[in-house]
Amino acid sequence: RMAGLSRVRWWMNNEGQRVYWQFGYLRPEWRRKGIGRAMLRYTESRARLHAQANPMGRPSLLQVYAEDTAYNKNALLVNEGYKPIRYTFFMQRKDLHDLPVAPLPVGLELRPARPEHMRAIWEAKEKAFQDHWGHAVGNDADYERWLNDPTNDSSLWQIAWDIASDQVAGVSINVINADDNASYNFLRGLVSSLGVRRRWRGRGLGRALLVNSIKALCERGMTEAVLGVDTENPTGALKLYESVGFRAINKDTIYRKKM
Repeated sequence: RMAGLSRVRWWMNNEGQRVYWQFGYLRPEWRRKGIGRAMLRYTESRARLHAQANPMGRPSLLQVYAEDTAYNKNALLVNEGYKPIRYTFFMQRKDLHDLPVAPLPVGLELRPARPEHMRAIWEAKEKAFQDHWGHAVGNDADYERWLNDPTNDSSLWQIAWDIASDQVAGVSINVINADDNASYNFLRGLVSSLGVRRRWRGRGLGRALLVNSIKALCERGMTEAVLGVDTENPTGALKLYESVGFRAINKDTIYRKKM
């Protein structure tokens, strides 16, 4: 029986830094035996081998996250020289009724996400997130992975178009993970990616997209909605989510150290 697994992936962030993001999972009965530390050091060694084979002339970064309830993992990361640099909330709206009024700004409209619109939707999402901490510019391979993601259900998406320019102004990519819901006895929908492009910010579009996303999840039989947010998001996302009834149910810490 598998006791745990770990993996590492890398990308270039908008600051031109190569970031190696490490993930590790260990069954509870195998914890506190030194296995987690060995797994972490293994993914670090894999990252170092890659960095040595692909030198950049500047230090790369090792990155890990830990939930606030993972006390031993947090202690391990600090002990291994990692420092907390950012915090994210996992937020929940327990009830999908009694939503606030949130009309679309004048000049915008919601349109179904059609196959011929997918590239425009993806590019709008990328532009909306270019100001977000840790964002990495996507390429054609990233687009293909996103396009072929098996969790995609475009009938749940909320896509706002500017009528005059015929451009995508904002997107809300929503997901229902049927396997997770069956495993944990949830009726839960995820607001996976909600973003508004710079030109259309400050007019209530994000709020309208969020409220319409909740309505779409409710119509599909969900009873709760969840999302994740950077607590220092520069566009005010945390305040927006709180104003629509989302509450933080746990906090994740992102840790880094130089390679």
